[in-house]
Amino acid sequence: MSFKFVKICLLLVLVGYSSSSAQESDEQIAEETKAVVSQMAAHHLLKPKIDEQFCKRWFDEYLESLDPYKLYFLAVDMNEFKSHLHQLPEYAKTGDPVLFRLVSKRYQERATSALTHAIDRIEKDFDFEKDEELILENDNWSKTESERIDRWRRKLKYEVLVEQTHANNTKDDIQFLKVRYESILAEIKSDSTQEQLKAYLDSFCRSLDPHSGYLTKREMLGFRGSMFKRYTIGLRLVFKKGRAMIRHVEKGHAVGESKTAELLGCELLAIKTAKGEIHNLRNNNPFKLADLIRHGLKTDARLTLELFDEVRQIRFAVKWRLKEV
Repeated sequence: MSFKFVKICLLLVLVGYSSSSAQESDEQIAEETKAVVSQMAAHHLLKPKIDEQFCKRWFDEYLESLDPYKLYFLAVDMNEFKSHLHQLPEYAKTGDPVLFRLVSKRYQERATSALTHAIDRIEKDFDFEKDEELILENDNWSKTESERIDRWRRKLKYEVLVEQTHANNTKDDIQFLKVRYESILAEIKSDSTQEQLKAYLDSFCRSLDPHSGYLTKREMLGFRGSMFKRYTIGLRLVFKKGRAMIRHVEKGHAVGESKTAELLGCELLAIKTAKGEIHNLRNNNPFKLADLIRHGLKTDARLTLELFDEVRQIRFAVKWRLKEV
C-alpha cells in the first residue's frame, strides 16, 4: 500500500515538471491537462471515473480555491461557468482549455477590480456608530456589483476595527491592511498561465483526495532544493481558504518572553524581517510560502511574526528565530 502511494506522489511531481513555459499555448495546456487526467485516472488508488459527477466536485473545488469567501465573482459569472459543466468530462479527456481560459480571465478581471477598490476604500472613514453584521463565509456569490462592494465595505470595516483594538497608531494599522491587499493584487497580476493552470489542475487532484496535488516546474525545483540545505521557522501550518493556520509549534524559535502556546490556532498573517521587509501570507500559495521560508529568509534569522487570534479577535506580534535544518 505504501509503495503505491509513493508511486502516485512521484507521478504527480513528474507531470507537473513537464511544464516549461510561463505563458503556455492552448496546445501546451491541453497536453498538460490530458497528462494529469490520464495518469491520475490510471494510477490513483481510487481508479476514478471522470464523469459528470466527479467533474462537479472538480468544478466546485476549482472555484473554491480561487474565491473561497465569494468576494470576487458575481452570480452571473457562476451561471456562465456552469453552462460548461456538462462538457467538463470532455474537456478533461481532450484537454480543451475553454473553461480554464474563461475562468482565469474573469478571475483576474474581478479580483483586480475588487482589490483596487479595497485599497482605495481602506483609507476612507467608516461609520463605527452604525450597528452592522458581517457574514464571514458567504453561501452565495453577490448578485450585483453594488452588493459585492458592500460585502467588501463590511469586511474592511471589520478588519480596521480589529486593528484598532490592539495598537495606538491608526495610520500604521491602515497601512498594514493596505500593504496586505497591495501584495495580493500584485500576486494576482503577476500570475503566469502556469500558475493559473496550477489552480485548475491542483483542484482536479484534490477532488480525488486532499493529499494529491499538482506541482509546477518552479515548485518541483523548489522541492528538489529543499531536500538539501534549508531553513525552518518551526511552525506546522494548515492552509484553509487562503489562510495559514498554526497547528504545531517547535521549541527553540521564540525570542525573549514570547509564549509559543499562544500561537496555536492563530493565523500567520505576515513575516517581517529585521531589514523591514514584510512578506504578507494571506491568500499566498503554500508552495511559495515554503520556498520563502526555506530559501528567501536565510540571510536574516531575526524575524517578527504577525498573527491573528480568532478567539480573542486581536492581531499581535512575536519575535522569532529562523533556524537551519
